[in-house]
Amino acid sequence: MKHHHLALLLSFVSLTRLWGDVYGFPDEVFPKRLSLKTINDYIHEQEVLLASGKTNYQRLWITAAAYYYQGEFYKTTKESRKAAFLKAKDYALLATQINPHGAEGYYWLAVGYALWSKENGILDSLFYADDVLEALNRCIELQPNYFDGVPWAMRALVYDLVPGWPWFGDKKKAFENIEKALVLSRKTPAERTVVGIYVDMLTRNKQYTAATNVLVAFTNIPWNSQFELEEKRAFKDISNAVLTLRAKNYWP
Repeated sequence: MKHHHLALLLSFVSLTRLWGDVYGFPDEVFPKRLSLKTINDYIHEQEVLLASGKTNYQRLWITAAAYYYQGEFYKTTKESRKAAFLKAKDYALLATQINPHGAEGYYWLAVGYALWSKENGILDSLFYADDVLEALNRCIELQPNYFDGVPWAMRALVYDLVPGWPWFGDKKKAFENIEKALVLSRKTPAERTVVGIYVDMLTRNKQYTAATNVLVAFTNIPWNSQFELEEKRAFKDISNAVLTLRAKNYWP
């Protein structure tokens, strides 16, 4: 398995986005991801509250999400990114222990495991893939439509990228999951992210004509200025697929 393929497992940047209280985030949290200062200030505020004993499910999973944004968008070294993703994983795990029936905690636990293990190297990415899958399974069981299908798309990537037996990779399950994600994400802020993952999967599996058709659909999705940060990243995340399609003369 190539390194850039495993990285796509978690390019969760394009898989995650804050959207007011629609995804469980209070409205005032929405803009804090947009700069290093505001995300750092927010994390500091939450750490102080948690240290004082003001611990609850929502604070834990939102702090995990904040560490994800800090690490993925604003940390530039492997060690600093690893530290942020470790915090994301640990806080999300605490959230699931406090409330084992909340989809948000398991979603961010999957994100934390995936990105932290990716920073540790390809062997850890494989070693912790079952933890990522388990967290996604639980999230989907609890709330199948959570995050407009993004957990289904993430699970599709896991099944697509992990090797088959004796591992648990499964191409059939991968495409079943991405089809479900496409339905759930239609005309939502997550649509470009999910469609981009589909482009990547089709390209990696050498379905170049289908990938080209889906890439056209990807580019035709209306631009969402409210999520410009994530929209730009969605384009970046399909760059390898576009290069492959160009090399095969499927894309200009």
